[in-house]
Amino acid sequence: MKIKNYTYLYLLFLWPFSWSLANAASISGTIRDAESHEPIPFVNIIIKGSTRGTVSDLSGNFSLDIDSSCTIVFSSIGYLPLSKRADLSSIDAHWSIELKNDIISLPEISVRPDFSYDESMFRKVLEHKESNMEKLQSIRRYGNYDRTTILLASDSTKRLHRILSDSEDAFIRDEEKDVSYVPVYMNEEHSEVKFLGNRKAVDVLSEKRDGIFPNLNDQVENMVLEKIAIDFNFYKNQINVLDRGFRSPLSNNALLYYNIYLSDSLIEKGQTHYKFSFYPKNDRSTLFKGHFWVEKGSYALVSINARMAEEANVNFINDLNVKIHYKKQADNTWFYSRQKLQVNFSLSKHANLRIDDEQKAPKTLPGDFFINRTLQYIVDENDSTTSLSSQLKDPLLSDYDHIEQQALEGIKTLKENSVVKGVDQTGNIFLSGYYSGKIFDYGPVFDLYSTNLIEGHRFTLPLRTGLGLSEKFTLGGYLGYGTKSKELKYGASASFMLPRKKRSIVSLSYCDDYFMANDSRYTRFIQENPYSKGDGNFISAISSANYNPYAFRQRMAEISFQTDLSSTTGLLVNPYYRQSFEAPYLAFTKDDQSFGYFDSYGLMMNLRFSFGQTFDDLYFARIYYGNTKPVINLTLDLGESRLPGVDKPANYLLGHVSVKHRFNIGPAYLRYMVSGGYMHGEVPYTLLEKPYSKNSLGYSRYSYNLLNYASYAHNLYGNAHLNLIGGGVVFNHIPLVSRLNLREVVSLKAYYGMRTSGLGQPLDIPTEFRNKMPAPYLELGLGITNIFKVFRIEYVRLIDPGKHFGDLASAHGIRMRFEASF
Repeated sequence: MKIKNYTYLYLLFLWPFSWSLANAASISGTIRDAESHEPIPFVNIIIKGSTRGTVSDLSGNFSLDIDSSCTIVFSSIGYLPLSKRADLSSIDAHWSIELKNDIISLPEISVRPDFSYDESMFRKVLEHKESNMEKLQSIRRYGNYDRTTILLASDSTKRLHRILSDSEDAFIRDEEKDVSYVPVYMNEEHSEVKFLGNRKAVDVLSEKRDGIFPNLNDQVENMVLEKIAIDFNFYKNQINVLDRGFRSPLSNNALLYYNIYLSDSLIEKGQTHYKFSFYPKNDRSTLFKGHFWVEKGSYALVSINARMAEEANVNFINDLNVKIHYKKQADNTWFYSRQKLQVNFSLSKHANLRIDDEQKAPKTLPGDFFINRTLQYIVDENDSTTSLSSQLKDPLLSDYDHIEQQALEGIKTLKENSVVKGVDQTGNIFLSGYYSGKIFDYGPVFDLYSTNLIEGHRFTLPLRTGLGLSEKFTLGGYLGYGTKSKELKYGASASFMLPRKKRSIVSLSYCDDYFMANDSRYTRFIQENPYSKGDGNFISAISSANYNPYAFRQRMAEISFQTDLSSTTGLLVNPYYRQSFEAPYLAFTKDDQSFGYFDSYGLMMNLRFSFGQTFDDLYFARIYYGNTKPVINLTLDLGESRLPGVDKPANYLLGHVSVKHRFNIGPAYLRYMVSGGYMHGEVPYTLLEKPYSKNSLGYSRYSYNLLNYASYAHNLYGNAHLNLIGGGVVFNHIPLVSRLNLREVVSLKAYYGMRTSGLGQPLDIPTEFRNKMPAPYLELGLGITNIFKVFRIEYVRLIDPGKHFGDLASAHGIRMRFEASF
């Protein structure tokens, strides 16, 4: 009986606890940003009225046990706190929590903290930077899934919405922002990446690509995505975005450019992580603002959120935000897990609501382009081919969100819209130079008009057969007429694509036309575009003080063979025949004997070396896009010339080399072209190097700005054209002026040449080209570019301390050019 009473007491004592255990529950879920829908790590999760709680992990996931109905409070710096009731009788299996950004406006305050500890901790990050980068780069094989979407913002009241009213169902509506989006482009790529020595090999396993402008898809990738949507490695001192140099917040001298401070720490799974926040010391500099987390001990990056400073001296990019998460591998190496890139591309920067990197992105305005790119990485820790391949068959991002799904369907609809087709065709004209018809292509359109003193106003009608007739060959020609010479000029050509794996083209051409004697034959290897006439400078075309008189007529027949020897090397073989006729300002005489013409036969070969340069093959033309690696051309020309009535031919050998390069120096960049050559033997003066200027207000990139049309003719020569664009390194620090986003320009042009004893002269060089050159010719320019983002003005002065060039060049001048860059 006594034992029985104890049993009742024991059960009575346990009853409250057994009731509690029976009603205990576990809450789990994911916390995301309400606007970007990105996971939010390290959110504090507390049971209201208690000290019990947890924090979300790097992926925003959390789990919390409760034993009674209660209120759960979610809070994180930069976000409004959120409370949610947890009722034991009806708990959701999985909570999806969205936190809204907290905009805080503070009065001006003065704070003078001691940052010595922050600096000492950051220096530990720098001390381990090289080893962590080596570990990251030690992973030589991985897979990734890459998805990119481009949208164009539109307002329902704007013209774009009305123009595309027939395809209104293709618009993506954002009710919260009262904005519609036009899907422009979408690409998915599933690939395996391997490093073979220093060479990166990408094996594309599958790819899906579509855009509303089919003719421009390649250009979208090469002109936009290759320069914006890049892989960010913040361990490097400098990150090149849009061909501009951005100093990394983890660069060796980051403290010179950034304010960096230790802002938080936490312990996750027994490991301490430190949070560093950073922002630019000068808002106009090409820098980032944001924060990053590192692991204690290794001080390797765990995650980083970096956003371009909103006032940075960068054109057309209203916002650029990159978020990277890293994953710890079995060997303790932190490698990429996921990258998220968001870019707001707009023709003009506009005000935004952002206060710091974790708050609201720029206000959406019609006309803004939004580029969203996500990369997911898969690492084969077993280093097994089959293991990685099997993972790659199942993309981690195969599920579309609602915007991406609508974008896919909208692109298919918009491609059939007549207005969109017209824009696609217009864009193709500016890139290829041709207007494409069903059978014929009309162009190059930039050859339609030119001027010279012999012909006056020159009008040309060019055309060729297009893709509608054949993909493997094209026939073309042109007719030209000069208003002053009243002569009809013409040309014809045929090109064939050979059935080889590497791109190979054979072309035959014949023409009877006028050419400028002071135009270098090697300029075409520097100005790599599909247009044969003009200098690409609109101001030069309309402001020439006088026409160039040194034009002469040629009949020319050529065969050319061009092929790719490798991904970095191209070969051109060009046998030719030319019959050149004297002109009013170019006499063909020798020892007082006049010749009306002379014939030339020869073989020219050119090797082109480029490194990592992207390009597009547009039918039979190739368009190259600039990069930060040099382009080298080596040219050899072997030939002979014959004068009528002279039995002995004049043999010559010409060698020419040019290097074109642009490289970043922090926010500034240097663009240069240097060239030189030597000509040996009996060289007609029409082939000699003849430096000149355009004699206009237009700034010339690869010729001179102050020289006369005629000055020198040399067989041994060297040219240098250097442009240093400051990127705002001075103007960014001047009050009020800094708001204009101006950029400094310093230019230097130099030429030196001579006629050596090895030069024979089958024709007498005209007096205008026989001037002596006792010293190098130098032009120095100081100016401003990025005026209204598209205009450059420069004061150019002749450097002539010895007074050698007074009769051959202007002493100084103002030169202008339309040019746009990021």
